[in-house]
Amino acid sequence: MDYSKTDKEHLIRELLELRKQIAHDQSKDLGDRISGSGLMSAMQCFDCPALEEFAQIRFALDQSSTVSISNPQGYILFVNDNFCKISKYSREELMGQDHRLLNSGYHDKIYIKNLWDTVLAGKTWKGEFRNQAKDNSIYWVDTTIVPFMDSNGKVRQFISIRHDITAIKEIITSLHSAEDSHTDKSSL
Repeated sequence: MDYSKTDKEHLIRELLELRKQIAHDQSKDLGDRISGSGLMSAMQCFDCPALEEFAQIRFALDQSSTVSISNPQGYILFVNDNFCKISKYSREELMGQDHRLLNSGYHDKIYIKNLWDTVLAGKTWKGEFRNQAKDNSIYWVDTTIVPFMDSNGKVRQFISIRHDITAIKEIITSLHSAEDSHTDKSSL
């Protein structure tokens, strides 16, 4: 892009256009698109610290976490690459689906009801999920779901940020098994 004629208004128009493109084509994460488009350097040149900071935070999240955005009914509107990687579903397969697609059957209805009661009340929910990937493998995620409200106090969308804790859960299970085995041998 030629930024010799660019001013802050042009930059904002470019970002809004990029946002529209992302809404229609989610083949790349926002952080990758902003970095690849040259908008990051333009934001630095034209002193847009808030936009630059947003892009940096988003890029960091995309590097470290599994992120999804869903509507108030729980239907998926956005997933980042890490979400696709851990769930083994393509972005196209996930769009418009309910998160129940990943349900492993481990959590009872009370657990899920507590989650929904919390987020629909406008509060952040934190907990762990045992999910099932497309290939039927099991994975665990430490999850934070943040509701975003509209001006009328109704949920507009949820952003979920997750971290893979499968390895930790497997180690805990192994330790419990070893402990049980040791206890069984000691009682002989």
